[in-house]
Amino acid sequence: MFNNGVLPAGVRSMSAEEFISMFCTNYTRMKYYTEGLKRAAQFLAKNGIPWVYVGGGFVDLADHYQWTKDIDCFFILKIEDWPRVLVTLEKYAQWKEDLWNQHRCGLNAVFEDFGEYEHKGRKWESQLQYFMDLYGHTREDDPRGRIEKGIVKLGTDDILKGGSK
Repeated sequence: MFNNGVLPAGVRSMSAEEFISMFCTNYTRMKYYTEGLKRAAQFLAKNGIPWVYVGGGFVDLADHYQWTKDIDCFFILKIEDWPRVLVTLEKYAQWKEDLWNQHRCGLNAVFEDFGEYEHKGRKWESQLQYFMDLYGHTREDDPRGRIEKGIVKLGTDDILKGGSK
């Protein structure tokens, strides 16, 4: 399933149990899952958001990522959902900062129907495309070079139901 530690490109749905057995392979990774990702799932499920996407180094099994220092994830909204979650998202900025500072879990809100998106002088067709590109590639400084890799899609309810080794 992996090639040189990399999950093949694309989005893969997994159960919480599959995710744990595949990626929570040591104490540090399990801690990011139980303290960071589960807390994120609580917030998302409470606000009617059914999926969270995990990418970056956490879903990379190369040796230099075994002791990764964070867990990168995002959730997807439509712009039409904005009024429904506006009050929550106003509080989201502080909550997101706390989640990062306390649990090293980076959780980003992504609007799937947000138009052209620019970051550091580069342009993407959409904000979603930017995050898929960001989390779906190895880092520029990776010794293997910049290569495509997979992103894992998890159900927020499933994370809350299961998920402890």
